[in-house]
Amino acid sequence: QQMQRSLINGLIEQARTALTAAKYVVAAELFGQVLEKKPDSPEAAKGYNEAQRQIELATAYDQALLLLSQGQSAAALEALHSIQSKAPGYRDVQKQIDQIRTQGQLGELFVQAEAHHQAQRWQEAIPLFVEIRQGNQGFESLAVEQHLYESYVNLADTRSGLGGLSETEVDEIAQLYRLALSLRPKDRDSRL
Repeated sequence: QQMQRSLINGLIEQARTALTAAKYVVAAELFGQVLEKKPDSPEAAKGYNEAQRQIELATAYDQALLLLSQGQSAAALEALHSIQSKAPGYRDVQKQIDQIRTQGQLGELFVQAEAHHQAQRWQEAIPLFVEIRQGNQGFESLAVEQHLYESYVNLADTRSGLGGLSETEVDEIAQLYRLALSLRPKDRDSRL
């Protein structure tokens, strides 16, 4: 009986160590062995349940990231919210949620900016494209840069064709060309 108690204590100690080291599968197995030998062990039951909980959270987290990588943002967001409700502060769940929301907001801005761009409403398109770039440099970066460049140049061209311009208006047109040039320094169309 002393040997049995010593074996159980050793298993519990190994299981605690595994749990602390985030080796949840090992911890669950070890706590499970303890429960086979001593089914009424509250520490083993508690440790086993915590290890299982951590395994489930890790599996759910991995599944959420997989959904996200497959472009299923809504499903990933739902999975991440579920994890957040079960384990607030788990890994970088809140960061992932924030990124998905930001991407969604940037997507909405992009649709609006594209609509203005297509309708040749350059003045309305420019601040939206700028906001997208400030929010995330990588979001649709080629299209955003291209259309922001075109919007700057087209607005400058439109304004410069009006004639009878004040010095302030000429300066504003020059600034639009400079902004276009900052996006594409080697482009001849945006040089003054």
